[in-house]
Amino acid sequence: QNEISANVADLSDSCKQQSVQEITKLKDSHARELQSLQTKLDDANAAANRLQIRLKETEKERDEAKKERVFATTNHRKEVETFLNREKLAANMNAKYKCEIESLK
Repeated sequence: QNEISANVADLSDSCKQQSVQEITKLKDSHARELQSLQTKLDDANAAANRLQIRLKETEKERDEAKKERVFATTNHRKEVETFLNREKLAANMNAKYKCEIESLK
């Protein structure tokens, strides 16, 4: 009876130790997996931040290009208006001089 009790106690202690070891292994495995997932999350957040920065840079470049196009269009319109005004002035002066020449004849 005592021997059976001792064997049962030994078996119980052995089972407890085995269970503790298995639980420890599982905890370690879960800790490594959690660390791996945390690293992946950190990498994904860093990539998202880089994309956000690039998006802001692209928007800034687009806005600058738009400003340049508006500026160029405005300048071109002014140049055309100046040219047309010069042409009108030249035409008016030609007409005036023709009238004066005709009157002198």
